[in-house]
Amino acid sequence: MEIKKNKLIINLNDNEINGVITDDKDLIINLLKEQEKVNIIREDFEYNCFDVTIYDYMIGEIEKKNLILKDKVKKITDSLKIVGLNKIDFNRAIVTLSESEKKLLQIAISLLSNPNIIVFDEPFSKLDLKNQKRLIIFFQMIREKYNKTIIFITNNSEILYKYADYNIIIKNNKIISNGKKEVFEDVELLSANDIAIPEIVEFTYKARKKYNIKIDYHNDIRDIIKDIYKHV
Repeated sequence: MEIKKNKLIINLNDNEINGVITDDKDLIINLLKEQEKVNIIREDFEYNCFDVTIYDYMIGEIEKKNLILKDKVKKITDSLKIVGLNKIDFNRAIVTLSESEKKLLQIAISLLSNPNIIVFDEPFSKLDLKNQKRLIIFFQMIREKYNKTIIFITNNSEILYKYADYNIIIKNNKIISNGKKEVFEDVELLSANDIAIPEIVEFTYKARKKYNIKIDYHNDIRDIIKDIYKHV
């Protein structure tokens, strides 16, 4: 997939988890909206009525998007089942859901139109570490099982370094770096552009400097410690 606007050209890999760090999220989100079969999931779940139920909200989304469905109730049920909310009461008010349940509901709503690409604006905000991990497992599942392309727009470099297949860093409407995990291993570049350095990368970088040794970057701190013991 390729996105263009003026001189900004973004290439994203299909059927992967793509991470985007940018100083202008609205610009990137608006560019992504121009692609076919894209659903945007915003950081905050906005619903107008305090006591609106899951069922009423999802029916409203079907009507708003003019989706042609043979069986609306079945489509709603199937979408909720995919995200693991199949046991939840349709008539439950959205306001009573936990933050992780709201995030899953947002995904279920996006699945109603069967998008090829799902874009998440800060997908892990308001979630604890346990629910972040659960959400990551779910993202990996829908990517592989349902052939969806996932795009994270976030400043959480920790999450992207650990889980994203491909990353793009954009600043002042220019791509300053793109690639796999190595994007976050260029500490000098990240520092020069005020991009957060993943803690495990920073630890490795400092260990390299302190002991003047060539150790590899790893996702697991135990692997780094093993490398240090080998060389020190």
